Amino acid sequence: MKSRLVQSVLGRRAKARSAVLAIVVGAVVFTFPSASRADGDQFLDFCSGSNVSCQNGAQVWEVIGEDKCKVEPVSNTEVCIDYDSDTVYVLDGDADGNSALGTVYNDTFGSVMYRICRNKYGQATWVKCNFNWVENDNHTVYGGVRYTNSSFSIDPLWEFENN
Repeated sequence: MKSRLVQSVLGRRAKARSAVLAIVVGAVVFTFPSASRADGDQFLDFCSGSNVSCQNGAQVWEVIGEDKCKVEPVSNTEVCIDYDSDTVYVLDGDADGNSALGTVYNDTFGSVMYRICRNKYGQATWVKCNFNWVENDNHTVYGGVRYTNSSFSIDPLWEFENN
């Protein structure tokens, strides 16, 4: 009889621990935003501007058709541009936990002045973003990194026009 009592008490304790664990795990799951909300195209507060186009890049294994590439040395972000298709490629070169950014800026024609491509996949990964910019304009390409929704750093890499 005593062994049944001990097993019964131990069984109730195990069930109680399981219930507490389930409540704790449930609380953790519900306190984080869903992946689609956390990783949406509004990854910077700056993206909400009417003259800004932000994209989370699609992961690719290689850069195809690039006309020019350059590395931003502080963040080790590499940005490549294919002028014919208005495509931006971004390589995250650092294992720092921050997203790499490639940006194309133009200040003359069209309503969109900033096109920002984000690589959220981590070090040694490439992403591709397809934009549509006015070729008959001056453009500046930037590379850098996103720290938080309100904090990022980009540096100019090169300029191009009529492409």
